[in-house]
Amino acid sequence: MTKTLKTFTVKQFAELWGLTERTVRQMVRQNHLVCFHVAGELYIQEPNWHQDGKTGTGTIEDLYILRGNEVADILGVTPRYIRYLVERGKLSCVYIKRHRRYNLTDVRRLIALKMQGTLERKKRSYTRDGVVLWARKRLSAMEEEIKKENQQNA
Repeated sequence: MTKTLKTFTVKQFAELWGLTERTVRQMVRQNHLVCFHVAGELYIQEPNWHQDGKTGTGTIEDLYILRGNEVADILGVTPRYIRYLVERGKLSCVYIKRHRRYNLTDVRRLIALKMQGTLERKKRSYTRDGVVLWARKRLSAMEEEIKKENQQNA
């Protein structure tokens, strides 16, 4: 039994997945999508039919379509933290014309880690701990003085 392949034009594929036509063409050039030409028209095969050793399951989740700020919004962190995760090797990305794109599979894995509470966070470090401690003590002393003055005036 042969399966019928679902194919889309660039415009149809872009509308279906909420991408621009330019992004779809870039994904084709980078071999993220299977396509073929018929009578001068570019047709893209539906991603779940695509089996590639590099992408794994071949679904739309394996495509690098999310931007850094979108991933940050999903995870509830800053875009800088997303770049930090890439630098640490916790998140993979591809560059499309100097812009980083992230795939949905990695983002789902990070969501699961966040829900478990095992997503590592950068610890805030004070390089001048002595100065910080002094400032905290000084502020608390000033607050106590203000409270005393308010009690005496009342």
